[in-house]
Amino acid sequence: MNRRTVAVLLVLAAVLAGCGPKTDHHQAVYVLVDTSGTYTKEVVKAQTVINYLLGMLQPGDTLAVGRVKSRSFSEKDIVAKVSLVKDPLQANAQKRAFSAEMDKFAQMEKNDRGSLY
Repeated sequence: MNRRTVAVLLVLAAVLAGCGPKTDHHQAVYVLVDTSGTYTKEVVKAQTVINYLLGMLQPGDTLAVGRVKSRSFSEKDIVAKVSLVKDPLQANAQKRAFSAEMDKFAQMEKNDRGSLY
């Protein structure tokens, strides 16, 4: 083999090495908040944890929050969910909107169970 053939093969090998399967490093986090009985008082603590998680998520990640009121759980018990877009500015706007939604949820739980606070 001449030098040109070897150079072409090396370039081709380098290109093919970069074409391997891409791994997905995105995260999906699902938080269940127990709002039954006296656990309603803990919603504020749960909100703090959710805001922390929200701050740790990166564009492309997903966060969902569901409420457990009794022994059963269904799709209607999902309080909020968000899949952060790739654009960091839009992802931050999504995070702020999600946090506001969690504030509404915590306030609603507080109002529904006002006697526990």
